[in-house]
Amino acid sequence: MFSRALDRNIDRFAWPYLQMLMSALILVCAISAGCQQAEQELSTEYGKIAGIEGGVSINGTSVFADMFANRGFRVKRRSKISPRINRYQTLVWVPDSTSCPDPEVTDAINQWIDSDYNRTFIYVGRDYEAMSDYLRDVFEKAPTSEKEELLRRLAESDLEHDTGWTDYFWWKDDLPSCDWFDRVEGSRTKTSKLRGSMTELVSDSVEIELSDMLEPTEDEGSWVSEPLVVSDKKEFVFELTRPWGDRSDGRIIVVSNGSFLLNYALVDSENRKLAGNLIDLCDPTGDVMFLESGPGGIDVSDSDTNNHNSWSWISQAPLCHIVPHFLMWGILFCFVYFPSFGRPKYLERESTSTFRNHINALGKMMGRTGLPNRAINKIRKYQQLASGDSKRKKD
Repeated sequence: MFSRALDRNIDRFAWPYLQMLMSALILVCAISAGCQQAEQELSTEYGKIAGIEGGVSINGTSVFADMFANRGFRVKRRSKISPRINRYQTLVWVPDSTSCPDPEVTDAINQWIDSDYNRTFIYVGRDYEAMSDYLRDVFEKAPTSEKEELLRRLAESDLEHDTGWTDYFWWKDDLPSCDWFDRVEGSRTKTSKLRGSMTELVSDSVEIELSDMLEPTEDEGSWVSEPLVVSDKKEFVFELTRPWGDRSDGRIIVVSNGSFLLNYALVDSENRKLAGNLIDLCDPTGDVMFLESGPGGIDVSDSDTNNHNSWSWISQAPLCHIVPHFLMWGILFCFVYFPSFGRPKYLERESTSTFRNHINALGKMMGRTGLPNRAINKIRKYQQLASGDSKRKKD
């Protein structure tokens, strides 16, 4: 039985992740390279699965999205909550904000869950930065000459995490609770002692970070909570379901932070097993949408278009990518075929050896002076000179 369970474990976790492991090797290579890569070159954009920096960020979610895709899910992403989310059975939100969701957001998600059967919403808390773990791993393999600089950067990263202050914004937000959970401040520790239904086939070598925790709200009227991953009597991952389970069978899975879900964390095989168990809780027959949001939260709209005017269709895909190219080529066409002074004309070259052409040119030049008397005097003078020459020739 043990061997069959082991084979089942291999089929379940190893083979579907071959493509994902290739991308994870990039992060491993970055560790082995030591501190050669400048700090500004390391992408730390949070909670994105694509984009210029989000797809390769140590704080991104592209590897987690690939795990969904390798299991047969079709994965999409969106930056706002709109009626389009009704096409999907699973929503994943890794917000770049420690604030609990606004009532407008929770109401929209609750309505989405109750409007169909077996829907799953995965919410991942913000209180984790992969930069500290990355610097610690680099520090172990870095040469002695670079360790002092790494210690300085590690201290800055820990200070930013503990205070919430970065060079760009203050990210420790003020909303401490919502309809689903409360945010409770805690000390920052690492632990590998996990238990719960989601830790099946996960060894004791897995390590997660406990800091500010998300705990189920005390109001039991709307939701019933069930722990999925517990450590030190703290519910690191828990599930919220309706008391009337036969209504929709929908669920909300709350993860306190992304210490086993972000790109850098998923380099570890045990973290991938834990993430795989989380994916197993989702409906395999539906599609997945990743919601992406910045520090300001996520927008909720009743329409899939950004504007309600007659030109709003231009801002939607794929026209938002096609129209700018047509405009660029249209402007270039106008510069080529409709220049400011008209298109150049090609005239036949006139002979310069015909004497009458010189006479005509001189007449035109004298006509442009606007002095007819001067022109007449020139002609008379020419006639006198010409007549004088003819008399000399006769003599």
